[in-house]
Amino acid sequence: EWKWLESPIYITLQTPKKAEKVVIKKNDLSTFIANVPKDDAKALFRILFYSGKRIGELLTVEVDGDYLVNRDTKNGKGHRTKIHKDIMEDVRFIPFKHGYEYYWKQFKNARDALDMPKLTPHKLRHSFASHLLNSGEDLKTVSQLLNHSSITITADLYGDIYSIVS
Repeated sequence: EWKWLESPIYITLQTPKKAEKVVIKKNDLSTFIANVPKDDAKALFRILFYSGKRIGELLTVEVDGDYLVNRDTKNGKGHRTKIHKDIMEDVRFIPFKHGYEYYWKQFKNARDALDMPKLTPHKLRHSFASHLLNSGEDLKTVSQLLNHSSITITADLYGDIYSIVS
């Protein structure tokens, strides 16, 4: 009655494919921004690159002195990010007046001009993390800046990127 044990089924498990790492280098950011037609969209994309915020977080962010503040984030915890010196002028556009679709259209036009079809607004967050790690910042700090719920998430996502950005 247990004859099926005599003919086992062999299953080969495949390693899941990781998403391709797409980052924008700092010297390409200015070319990208130059192809964004609207000033508020230019500001939004620069802030994404220099803050590591998700676009949904940036569309609901508040300015408190020298900090960008989100009261509600993906992991449910509020988050404060110091405003980088290179985006001090851009924060004047906060709160952003348009929704995601408006900014996506601006983004797509600039991305196409740069011939980076896999670049998305979220990849600007990955670019932020990649640049920090490649300049020697530790995983714990990057994890905190990205507001990850654990350093393990940061390590899983970015542990292999040290050679991608130069």
